[in-house]
Amino acid sequence: MSKINTIEQAIMSLGGGDYQKFMDSYLYKKYKYENITTLGSQTGTNKPTKGIPDSYVKLENGNYIFIMYGTVESTSYEKLKKDIFSCVDKNKVAIEIDKIEEIICCHTSTNIHVEQKESLENLIPEVKITLIDISTVSHDLLERFPTIAKDHLSIPLDSGQFFEIDDFIEKYDKIDINASIGMDLIGRVEELNDLVSKLKNNNVVLILGKSGLGKTRLVIEACRKYIEITNTKVYCVKNNGNMLYEDLNYYISDPGEYLIFVDDANQTTELQHIIDKVIDPPANCKVKVVMTVREYAIDRVREITLKKTNLEEIKIDILSDEVIKEILKKNLSIKNEKYLEQIIKIAKGNARLAILAGKIAKEKDINSIYNSVGIFENYYGDIIKKEFGEKNKIISAFIIALFGPIKYKENEVARNLLEECDISEKQFHLICEELHEKELIDMYMNEATKISDQNIRDYLFYYVVIEKKYITLEKVLDYAFLRYKDKVVYMINTILQLFNGEGILDYFKDEVNKSWSKIKDDREILKYAKTFYWFNEEKTLMYIKEKIDNMENEEFSLKDFNFEDKKNNNKIDLEIIEILGAFKYCENFEDALYLGLELFNKKSKYVMDFYFLFSDRLCYDKQSFNLNYEKELEVIKYLWEESKYGENINLTLLLLNIIPEYLKFDFSRIEGVNQRTFNQISMNLVACDGLEKLRAKIWRILGTLYLNQDYQKNINKILLKYKPYSKFKDQLKNIFELDFKYIGEYIFSKFGNLTFEQAKILKSFEKQTIRFNINENKDLFNYNECKEFIIYNTLTGQNYEDYEIMIRNREKDIYNLVKDYNEDDFVEFFKCLDNISIEDSYESSNLSDGIKMLFQRIEDKKELSIYAIKSYFKFEVKNLYYIGIIINIAFKYMKLEEIESLINNYDYKNKESLFYNYLINIPESLLEERHCNSLKKVFLDLIRKEKNFMSNIRELKIFLKFDSNFIADISRIILDNKVNRINIAFFLRNYFDINNKEEILEIFNGNIDLLEKLYIYGFGNNFDYEGNLFIFLINNGSKNFLEELIINILDSNRVNYYGEIFKRLWSEENYNDLVTRVFKVIVESKKEYYYCGVEYTWLGKLFMDEGDDERKIDWIKNYINNFYRDKEKITLIFKIIVEIFSDKRIEFILYFLERNKNLEDFKNIDLVSSSYSWSGSEVPLIEKEIEFLKDLKRSLKGGFINHKAYLKELIYRKEKYKKEVLLREYIENSNF
Repeated sequence: MSKINTIEQAIMSLGGGDYQKFMDSYLYKKYKYENITTLGSQTGTNKPTKGIPDSYVKLENGNYIFIMYGTVESTSYEKLKKDIFSCVDKNKVAIEIDKIEEIICCHTSTNIHVEQKESLENLIPEVKITLIDISTVSHDLLERFPTIAKDHLSIPLDSGQFFEIDDFIEKYDKIDINASIGMDLIGRVEELNDLVSKLKNNNVVLILGKSGLGKTRLVIEACRKYIEITNTKVYCVKNNGNMLYEDLNYYISDPGEYLIFVDDANQTTELQHIIDKVIDPPANCKVKVVMTVREYAIDRVREITLKKTNLEEIKIDILSDEVIKEILKKNLSIKNEKYLEQIIKIAKGNARLAILAGKIAKEKDINSIYNSVGIFENYYGDIIKKEFGEKNKIISAFIIALFGPIKYKENEVARNLLEECDISEKQFHLICEELHEKELIDMYMNEATKISDQNIRDYLFYYVVIEKKYITLEKVLDYAFLRYKDKVVYMINTILQLFNGEGILDYFKDEVNKSWSKIKDDREILKYAKTFYWFNEEKTLMYIKEKIDNMENEEFSLKDFNFEDKKNNNKIDLEIIEILGAFKYCENFEDALYLGLELFNKKSKYVMDFYFLFSDRLCYDKQSFNLNYEKELEVIKYLWEESKYGENINLTLLLLNIIPEYLKFDFSRIEGVNQRTFNQISMNLVACDGLEKLRAKIWRILGTLYLNQDYQKNINKILLKYKPYSKFKDQLKNIFELDFKYIGEYIFSKFGNLTFEQAKILKSFEKQTIRFNINENKDLFNYNECKEFIIYNTLTGQNYEDYEIMIRNREKDIYNLVKDYNEDDFVEFFKCLDNISIEDSYESSNLSDGIKMLFQRIEDKKELSIYAIKSYFKFEVKNLYYIGIIINIAFKYMKLEEIESLINNYDYKNKESLFYNYLINIPESLLEERHCNSLKKVFLDLIRKEKNFMSNIRELKIFLKFDSNFIADISRIILDNKVNRINIAFFLRNYFDINNKEEILEIFNGNIDLLEKLYIYGFGNNFDYEGNLFIFLINNGSKNFLEELIINILDSNRVNYYGEIFKRLWSEENYNDLVTRVFKVIVESKKEYYYCGVEYTWLGKLFMDEGDDERKIDWIKNYINNFYRDKEKITLIFKIIVEIFSDKRIEFILYFLERNKNLEDFKNIDLVSSSYSWSGSEVPLIEKEIEFLKDLKRSLKGGFINHKAYLKELIYRKEKYKKEVLLREYIENSNF
């Protein structure tokens, strides 16, 4: 029976009074009425009474809407007509007809014809008449109002987790343990506006904060405001442990915009399905999500969300005392100042605690709200006693609260704790079923359980472990910590944050230490130390010291160590270093620093671990300003003293590399939430006494070390990279002025005859003083006393701040610098350039551009050009970027012999490359046969020294007039010496056109075999983008070229990198033969990786690329037709079909079965993908497979009974696997 039929039958079975109340609820929902007055049933009963109309709505304008429900029995046309006329009969209703705006007439008849309906709607011209039939109501219940079907008809159409806003509030407030969210929102105007704004501009927004701050109430109000400004449908999700996947598909289906509110997202099972709807919504749908989560339970929500999309967060803080007072006055009518002051005192800005305290104080007296623990005891204690009752039930509920969701019949750790409490498995199972019936726990698929309400769960933690001590924390740790560390830590954090009464922390410390002392395994001890170091600092440090004492001392020098290459990988490998990094605000911080350096002296090869320890874990954080940057100063002082003021080279180099992090103007910290989730915070530094002490200390250290040549380069680099920039602008100038004062005192004062680096530093700081409008002695910035800097500055255009002005003047400035140079001046010029060392690639490229610009600018000045060229060649040619330009200018003014002499007179590191560039740039009119021989020799020298030549056939073609075998000979040199494939790519790239067959034959002098070998050897390096050469060689090369190419690809074991050009095969007239040859080689190669993930191979790309679909389909059918008995070939082709032609699988399978009905052969082919990946849940993929198998089964006609039975078994297995996955995901994705 369809759901519609079930709903209709249920409506027809209602009594008269039930039917009228049912329809009242329906009309409230459908038309958003705020008041329906019922005349047709007795108050407080379901008995109908006589009255006209049955119900009515009074509108704001004073008019009325009359509602007639009639009877549940099938209603005739005449009866409906009579009901409508009765509404305007003054003998029955003493209301003027002009006061009646509309008559709504409901009926259950299915026999009202179109003409009758129209007649009824026009009975009274002055009044709008609306007919609502049972079919309309049933469809509305199914598609829009399933809660009405559940509440009035006892028909659950969903899992009871999706609500409209008003239903959500009603459901929430029905639970006695909740503070009402139907109350007015007070004191959150700024947060409300912020949330609505973020909802407009983001797809996923998370509201986080401590428990009880009003997160749910805030989001409810934001949803209402969002509806007002957008045409959005809002659904509120309150998890009850059941599957969300089907509900999501049910509710988020019609075109439109949706906002899903997920309350307590950390409690929500299958949260990933909700986020999936944001990323991949149904057609013509747009989905946004807003979630609430307690601050200490945020990790799972972040982890699930950030895997898929971006997340915008809003953190809400405690409310002010005045706001709490207003909440109590307005919502609970508490006016007594003594009561208000006591509630404010214990609530500490927590709205829920204030409401609970207010309710308790009104029911009892002020003595019942002495402290927050007392409030929870008064409020939740009674609920625990009433709902859970006996001790065994409370303990069982606690175990579910701690480990849930768990497979309550299988969890070994839970079983052990139950035995400890003398509760049998059978008792536990019966208790679970009883608690589920009371809706105190959720039970998923009759296998997994968890506590329904987060607040009850939190109080159970306190009640069992603290108040009654039914199970001690020691026992919880003994049995559960190693396997369920995160859950146990969550419980401890919850108790400390919500119920941190007197003595709880000390009790926890004692219990942790008792359990810790029993551990003997080193890995387990480490786990305790990492988690509970703050419960016993001394024990943790003693454990680390013992580890260090037992380590061998390993010598490792940092003199040549490159920190920069590894700074982006913020990861600490030695776990004990990570623990030490957590001691920053501990009592024994100095001891932690001591152990850190003891370990560094023994294991300095782990230098990056120590770098991240000091530059990240112990550097600036959220508490730094509050503590006046004292901890950071302590770190720097300690490292400086332990380095023996620069004598300990390793430690000093480490210090020099971490100092730039302490000289920043703001900081971003990645804080680990758990092993897979991280949170980034960004904050600015604030100029204050503490920061000045820290920065002064750093600059004093750098000034002391600057006198040591071993460290001067490092310090120059720090100064050159010093950039006072931050997205937080207000503190920049203040901090820069502090720094500048101490830099001048401790470092600039030590500058003598300026080096190039020092001149660059001064120029950089001059820019900053101008930027911040700081008046400084101009004599300080004497960078123009350095010749190298003047040349560098001119060539790079650094004289100008404005980019457009620099572009206009750079070339002119360069020319003005050299226009009066003689040869000696140019010698000095290039000597200075030779002395300049630049590591930054952008600066180096910019300088090269300047040199190139110089030669281009003086190209028409013969004398200057000759001076410059001769001087240039006297120094090492470090950069070949612009050498072609220089050589071409030389050709204008110098003889070939002069140029060759210049090159040969000096011993360059890049001499072969320089001479090679000279040879390939010789104008064709000046080329001689000797140049061919020279170029062959240079080629050979370059290849033997494994240097790149980066030349191609286009450039070398001109040498053919002297030697028709020139390119063939070069090709042989390349092949004989196994040249780097990249060079072959350059050699062949972008020259061949499919139409220049004769030219290709001429270039290789008929030696096409050489071109084939070059192609095969260099294949995969992107030189034949369009596949023109590939097709040329297929049609003009040897008959085995295609096979040899494929074999080479297979042997290379890098199949994923190849294949783009193979799509060209489909465009050839003989495509059928070509593709068949490809397949033959592959099948015969027996390469296993072709049988897994074929869509990622070049073979897959052969079919996957768009175009030629008809040819591909014809080829596949032809292949099936030829090899339907060949198991291996059919297996391969169906792997391709499944992965690439998924939408045509049934067509190909039926085509195969027409030729081969053998069941075993059918079982052997892939029907669904054998390998796939997913993000979030696997369930949607499984469901797609199930639907496909059902479609395939329906498509089999005739003699395929055995095949259908096999498919039915596959479907059964998939359905069973789907349930297993749902259960596994339910448990895995509900950490807390």
